[in-house]
Amino acid sequence: METPAAAAGIDTPRIALARTPTSLDYFADVSWADRAPNMVQGLIVQTFEDSGRIVSVGRDTVGLRSDYVLKSELRDFQAEYATPGAAMPDRVHVRLSAKLVAMPRRTIEAGETFEASAPVRGRSFTDIVAAFDEALGRVTGDLVNWSLSQRFRPSGS
Repeated sequence: METPAAAAGIDTPRIALARTPTSLDYFADVSWADRAPNMVQGLIVQTFEDSGRIVSVGRDTVGLRSDYVLKSELRDFQAEYATPGAAMPDRVHVRLSAKLVAMPRRTIEAGETFEASAPVRGRSFTDIVAAFDEALGRVTGDLVNWSLSQRFRPSGS
């Protein structure tokens, strides 16, 4: 599994915040433990492992020889304000595009985009983190289920 590609605005440990659909800002004095794409990659690998439906999965840096490579792009990973002027963001939005590539031919076997929003259910920063966890959990779960269902289809189906 390769690290998801991401635009510079979300390829950072800073926690993104969209006050309007066309702006991106960051929460002050807080950050993720790692860059967002690295965290997402780790969660995708863990979700594959936890599924119990695959022989092995690993990060591209492990050097495994694989039948398939999952290429992805993290397109949205931010808290958002649905209501202008609100004191806190209303929701978290996560969107991830994925392509399943057969190796060693490097042919794209399937592609899909996964998206989820989760409401922020309180006024503390831990409520925002919980919304990220909820939205990202849905996206990674859907991605893994889709990926594993693609493995057994003939090419082009």
